[in-house]
Amino acid sequence: MPLIQKCIDKLTNLKTLPSIFIETGFKKGDTTNKILSTKLFNKIYSIELHKEYLDKQRHKYINTNVQLICGDSGIELDKLLNTLNEPCVFFLDAHGHNFNEYINDSLTTCSPLIKELDAISNFKYGKESIIIIDDYYYIFNSNPRPYITDDAWYDNLSDNIILKYITKIYNSKFISHKINYGNVSYGESGNNFIMMYYNDIL
Repeated sequence: MPLIQKCIDKLTNLKTLPSIFIETGFKKGDTTNKILSTKLFNKIYSIELHKEYLDKQRHKYINTNVQLICGDSGIELDKLLNTLNEPCVFFLDAHGHNFNEYINDSLTTCSPLIKELDAISNFKYGKESIIIIDDYYYIFNSNPRPYITDDAWYDNLSDNIILKYITKIYNSKFISHKINYGNVSYGESGNNFIMMYYNDIL
């Protein structure tokens, strides 16, 4: 996964790297596997809504530092953060299909992103943490992909809403870094990208 490798390269160039990695949206486990292989993190958590995805892969993580959590990341992330006492790297990637399964309280969307960011904004160590948002282009520029029957991406989210939370988390002092996907089959002329945010002290 060359895109995840780009994220890892950026992370390893920071002066300070948290020892906990939290992913939302496990699916096939590609990101979890890559992160585990780096041995950069003491603990890796992955939160996934669909139990069937986790059940297919659980055997791979016996006797590892990976913990799989089944549930809505908009809820489970907040519960997890209440148990942690140090900064984290967040990889927010819980989105993409089964539109009717996720209804945000104030916005109709298939993404728990707002609830995830809200949880991080209330996290004691949010300011010292690193936030990575996958598929950022699609947050504001996407309709259901016709070749995937249960697919819907985002509705009623905006860049301003996301930045409001990022600004709150970092007290207005943050660095943003854009990581381009390149030319991918589901990107629009290769426009899809990841956004990474972190405090300017890192």
